[in-house]
Amino acid sequence: MTALIIIGIILLILLSALFIPIYLHLSFDNTLHATAQFLFFRFNLTDEGEDENKEDTTKTSEEENNKKPQPSLLDKVKLFFKREGISGILSFLSELTNLLVHAAKKIFSHVKIKRFHLQICVSADDAHETALLYGKTAAVVTGAYAALFNAKKCKHKSASVTCDYTAEESVGSFSASVSIRAIFLILEAARLLIKSLPLIRRFNGSSRKNKPTKKKTIQSTN
Repeated sequence: MTALIIIGIILLILLSALFIPIYLHLSFDNTLHATAQFLFFRFNLTDEGEDENKEDTTKTSEEENNKKPQPSLLDKVKLFFKREGISGILSFLSELTNLLVHAAKKIFSHVKIKRFHLQICVSADDAHETALLYGKTAAVVTGAYAALFNAKKCKHKSASVTCDYTAEESVGSFSASVSIRAIFLILEAARLLIKSLPLIRRFNGSSRKNKPTKKKTIQSTN
């Protein structure tokens, strides 16, 4: 009985964790920074650890050299093109694009924008080009800003486009925070995987060599 209670508590905790939102914090100021947050856990998505991973890469390269060579993705694409032709590739890409767009729309419908701030300072070689660039940038930012926040609500949002006739180049900064519940990501990922199975089988089937079938001969005894 105690074991069932413990299992039930664990399942209840896991189930409740699916409804806890996952946060994605983005910022750009000359460099892009992205951080994912779940409860009090934070994961830096743009951490550059090249020096720390040098030893690991050398080990993995040695292990890969010892393994048997396997067909690369490029080889599979070539075989797929040879088998399906241009029409087959176009239909494959069309079906794949439809699946990805549908999944992206579903995920975006569950995304909540918590914070959004954009600042752009436009500058060009001379005053005339700066004014033209300012007008184009302001038009694009205004249209995108209106389209985004007509579809999504956000309390803390701002966007500004200015121009500087003395600066040498344009600068900008951006920061945003979005959230989505874990259960929606898992469900959409599962749906995308299930619906894409025929495409995966179709793509992998192009790399399989057609093995000749051996016909069994029946010897008749007189």
